Parts: sequence; C-alpha cells; structure tokens
Amino acid sequence: MDILTESKVYEYTCTNCGKQIDARKTSAPTRTICRGCVLKLSLNIQNKGTPEHPEIDDIVRGHLIGHKNNNLNIFHACPVCKMPRWVSLRKGKPESDKCNQCKWDGRLKENHPLWVKNRTQYFQGYIQARLPSDNFFYPMADKRGWVFEHRLVMAKSLGRCLHDWEIVHHKNHIKDDNRIENLQLVSDDQHKSLTMMEMKIDRLLTKQDELMTEIKLLRFENKQLRVGVPR
Repeated sequence: MDILTESKVYEYTCTNCGKQIDARKTSAPTRTICRGCVLKLSLNIQNKGTPEHPEIDDIVRGHLIGHKNNNLNIFHACPVCKMPRWVSLRKGKPESDKCNQCKWDGRLKENHPLWVKNRTQYFQGYIQARLPSDNFFYPMADKRGWVFEHRLVMAKSLGRCLHDWEIVHHKNHIKDDNRIENLQLVSDDQHKSLTMMEMKIDRLLTKQDELMTEIKLLRFENKQLRVGVPR
C-alpha cells in the first residue's frame, strides 16, 4: 500500500510556544517542539526588542515586519554607514552584510568606468561629486558625502553653501553640462515658471518645424501640378 494512504494527521502542542501543530506522519510524532522553535533555539535567538522597535541582531519572521514571505530576517547594521535595516537570514548569517548604497559605493573604484576622480553620473543624468568631511561645502552633501556637481559649481561661484530651497537650473537642458555660464540660480517658483515657459517654446518650435515641412510638401505638389498643366 502507498505510504501516503497510510499517513495520518496527529496533533501535538509545542512545549516551547504552546502552539497547536498538525503533523502528517506514518507514525505518532516523537518530538514536542515545532519547527519554528527548533530553528529559533538552534540559532540561540534572544530578541532584546520588538518588531516595532527592534534592537541589533533581533530575528523575526517576515510577516511581522510587513514582508510577503515568512522567512527569517535579522536586524543588521551596515558596517560602513552603521545604518541598521532588516536583512534576510541565510544559514544563520545575514544575506548581505552591507546596505545597497554602500555596496554600490564599494564597486566605484578607480578601474570602474563610472569612477573618475570622485565623480559619477546619477541615474537621472546629473553628475555627482564626492567631498571630504573637512570640505567647506560638505554641509551640502548627503550622509555619504555626495553632492550634485551643478550645485557645487554654483556654490563655489557664490562663495557660500546653497540653501535647500535654492535650485540650480541648466539653461540648455543638458544635465551634465555644469559650466557656470550654463547654470542659473533660481527659486522653486521661478524654476517652475522657467520650465513651463521653455516647454511651451519647445512645443511651438516643434509645431513650427511641422508647418515648415507641410509648406515644403505643398509647394512640391503645386510644382508638380504646374508641370502637368499645358500652357
């Protein structure tokens, strides 16, 4: 007879967490601890905090922290930036030691095509530069020392750090053209007005090109008709 047809469902209570467990086995279960508690005890999990207010090295299931899966996650701090975050646990160790940003920064070495003297291209097309912590313009940088180059160029031209509400506008819309003559310091309202006006001009220029093409086509058709008409 098939083993599956002989298997029965046995119920037992976990002596560690008190949860009712259904086990489908061919014989009565011998263990009295559920699999989750076995794994927790084998990893020596002793959480100091809660899922809402975790402490370093706390281990919880995914559904307790909003994940779709129910895998184990550890609250681990990045060794570079010291920022803690939840990381999947694999074989008792964090799946990734560093955070994604620090891993990306670590790949930007001198032999990397995107690395040129502490400069790299942002995904939106802007250029970023990295500043040392003792630089005069370091307050403009993020927590990892990166600052947009066009803002840095304008700040050096003015001799002061820019405020958060000050926006540096590229006159020719080329985001990596950070020459000072191509940059303009504006406020948020002015930047929106400039952007809307330039978009309107671009639309009018596009319509003008379409009209010129249509005029050339009509002139060609008119010329063809004149050739076919006898004089």
